[in-house]
Amino acid sequence: MTSSILVTKLSFPPTQPDLVPRPQLIERLNNGVRSDRKLTLISASAGFGKTTLISEWMFEPLSERETEVLQLISEGLTNQEIASRLYISLITVKVHTRNINNKLCVSSRTKAVTRARALGILLSN
Repeated sequence: MTSSILVTKLSFPPTQPDLVPRPQLIERLNNGVRSDRKLTLISASAGFGKTTLISEWMFEPLSERETEVLQLISEGLTNQEIASRLYISLITVKVHTRNINNKLCVSSRTKAVTRARALGILLSN
């Protein structure tokens, strides 16, 4: 017979979809220290979403243009269609998309839209 405490200690917490990659987290923390901003220590057991919480707290706002690009991504437009719609080059769209992904700490357009909706940057459809 296994006690419930033993079961919880032997199981892994579910993976969080919005984790910040450790190198980005360290870079953001270092930037905060160098800019003389006040830092807050967050402490909790494994699996309680500390990394997700910190990523939301340290989130760098999207520019107005990045928000426009993200809105068009959420509408299902391709990079080429976004470039045509906004009268910018395809390379510029790709740069905005990369910046959006970095700022939202995600690795894809789909995850960026999901994260932006969760943060209230984009309205849900």
